[in-house]
Amino acid sequence: MLLRKAWYIAAWADEIGGQPLARRICNEPVVLFRDGTGRAATLADRCCHRAAPLHMGTVVEEGIQCGYHGLEILLRGRPVFLQKIGSRCCSELDRRFLRLL
Repeated sequence: MLLRKAWYIAAWADEIGGQPLARRICNEPVVLFRDGTGRAATLADRCCHRAAPLHMGTVVEEGIQCGYHGLEILLRGRPVFLQKIGSRCCSELDRRFLRLL
C-alpha cells in the first residue's frame, strides 16, 4: 500500500532538464521538467484537454506545452493558451499540480 500524502523521490536534480521526463509515483504517471528559467516542476502526465501525455510535449519559457493541441501550462498549474477548453479543465488541472523540493 502506498501513502498518497507522503514524500517520494522522483528523480535526481541532474536528471531533470529541458526535456520532459516521465515517471510513475504511487502508480500515477507524472512529468518532471525545468522551465526556461531553470525552475523544476512536476505535473500529472496528462493534458486536461484530450488526456495526451505531457511528457511527449515540449518545455516552454514558463512551463510545458502539450504536443497534441499546443495547450501551454504554466508552472503554477494553470493553462495559459486556451482553445475550445472549458473552465472544468482549469479546476481539474489545479488539483493535479504536485509540489517539488
